[in-house]
Amino acid sequence: MIDGTHRNLITQSLIMDSSDGDYFSNTSMQRWLKCISSQPKYDIELSVNCPGGAVDLGLNISNEIKNYKGYTSARINGICTGMAAVIVAHCQFSQITKESAFMICGAKKIIYGNEMASQEDLLALTELNNQVAEIFERKTKLDKRQILELINGETWMTAQEAVEKGFVDNLII
Repeated sequence: MIDGTHRNLITQSLIMDSSDGDYFSNTSMQRWLKCISSQPKYDIELSVNCPGGAVDLGLNISNEIKNYKGYTSARINGICTGMAAVIVAHCQFSQITKESAFMICGAKKIIYGNEMASQEDLLALTELNNQVAEIFERKTKLDKRQILELINGETWMTAQEAVEKGFVDNLII
């Protein structure tokens, strides 16, 4: 454990890949979280090198981490973007190596259909972005308006910038 107080440490890598480019479609991490969720005697450390993924599955993993009764931490060892950043925000402690990159962005969707369907999809995207902004607002020192500007701008940050803005707790030099 990062702070030296671990009871029993379990490390899970948040390094997911699939041929279709949906990095959370691999359900191994979801199964792993459900398996240990009834045993909060373990500390969880996520090793993160992940380009994000589907919002619905990412929120599921994020909520499992948030609701886990044991200690949770994340160590970013590469890139942490999109939904991976949201998952890290729900960990009790996070750190990032100096050479890593961090990015937050809004939800994306291919919209097709008539005007009414498009308006419904846009409302859904707005709501998802607001939900993600609220998660980051609780983690950072920024207000929701500032976070929405960063999300809408698809903002890349150095490791130092991610720590300075409060998205990550500690910089590993």
